[in-house]
Amino acid sequence: MKKIIVLIMLAGVLLWGCNQTPQKEIKKEIKKIIVKNDDGTTYNMIADTVKYLIPLDKDSASDAPPFFIGFDKVKFISQLVDSVLAGKIKAYDYFDNSVMTIDQIKEQLGIQVDTVFFEDIDSGKMQHKIVVSEFNPDNVRELYVYERWFYSPDKCIFKTEVLGYAPVEYTVKEDQPDGEVTKRILFIVFPDKNNTDLLKQ
Repeated sequence: MKKIIVLIMLAGVLLWGCNQTPQKEIKKEIKKIIVKNDDGTTYNMIADTVKYLIPLDKDSASDAPPFFIGFDKVKFISQLVDSVLAGKIKAYDYFDNSVMTIDQIKEQLGIQVDTVFFEDIDSGKMQHKIVVSEFNPDNVRELYVYERWFYSPDKCIFKTEVLGYAPVEYTVKEDQPDGEVTKRILFIVFPDKNNTDLLKQ
């Protein structure tokens, strides 16, 4: 009788084990990319894609690196925005990497054309004027950078490639008495538009 019970239990364990769905082993396929310098140094890609923020303003001696030194931030951001608005380079949306239209970019930058009505003191009549809200490049305080990292095992040195970058604007909430600051990415620029495919992984 004991043997029969043991056999029944053993059969039950075997049946239970057979009915269990085997766990699938998930492996992320990493493309092997190797580059060579002009001097023959070989680099293997070890990271795709690295993302981090770089402050454009060094506020104090206690600021930790990385940060830009001796860099004309306003000139750089102004040239970047002018080039994007002129259609010389494409700007991509941060959330879905789609190409942004000029109207979308202007809205993101806060560039608006409004009609303001006011009463003329002398005549007492209502007048109106066109007011254009301008973008202030000084409000951009950080640069969001996308990089690919390479490493040379022979020389134990690193090499980086900038895939894209995005200006980050700081704004102060007017409805907050404590002057709460919010940050938002305005748009992304990819020097090589094919690099947008890398960010969908």
